[in-house]
Amino acid sequence: YGMLGGEADYFRHTTAIKTYDWSEHRGKFCNHAGCARMVEEDYGIYSTHLLTRKAVDVIANHSVSPLNSRPFFVYLAYQSIHTPMQVPAEYERRFRQSIPLEKRRIAAGMINCMDEGIGNITRALKQYNLLDNTIIIFTSDNGAAIGTGDANGGENWPLRGAKHSLFEGGTKVPALLYYAPLSQRQRITRSFKYKHVFHSADWMPTLMEAANVDLSNVRSKAHLKLDGVSHWSMLRNLSTGGVQHSVGKEETKTSSHYQVRKWIYYGFDN
Repeated sequence: YGMLGGEADYFRHTTAIKTYDWSEHRGKFCNHAGCARMVEEDYGIYSTHLLTRKAVDVIANHSVSPLNSRPFFVYLAYQSIHTPMQVPAEYERRFRQSIPLEKRRIAAGMINCMDEGIGNITRALKQYNLLDNTIIIFTSDNGAAIGTGDANGGENWPLRGAKHSLFEGGTKVPALLYYAPLSQRQRITRSFKYKHVFHSADWMPTLMEAANVDLSNVRSKAHLKLDGVSHWSMLRNLSTGGVQHSVGKEETKTSSHYQVRKWIYYGFDN
């Protein structure tokens, strides 16, 4: 549910070439009539509100489903705070006294609206008695864009670089994981900081271990070669040891990016 492309208008849901890009797909490989449809009635409604509403509906429907004892998975990719920079006026107005720069004020309003939506989702989980048995992950795909056409008022200081670069300002992002049994087991009353290198590819094996999925069995049956490693045992036990990553190399025509354990090395051309 949502848009398939990028940089669509938050209200009209139209792309740069003025095509409507807001659809719903109700099955696997869903590209036939009756399975996929354009959701025309959502035209004019802010996308953050729409995506929040859909996530809350999924949670509510799961709670009354005959299959409600089975696990569920929601991948919620908010459009915020990607360009174009758009937000309902009521959210932007909240920051007029504190943020003089318009672009950053709009960005703050977009974040505030998204934060409100996340609050609505966690309240729904609590309402349907699912919060204490649900793992919640909040993360991003890249750092803020700065000095480019898609700059959005973000800031990566003190990290160097931004989106579209291989410096840490473009590749290192904050992440948050919430799971009530972790804090209950360790008698934690406040959050703690996990200081080890965690790659985006590590989420899949980490969540699979958390769900008691045998990774070796999955690899053999599906012939999968997973690039990530699981951090679940370290997160569960608040371990300071970290996990061992093999050296990875990702090349383009002009640059390469190496990462091993705590250190990140950059090489350009040769």
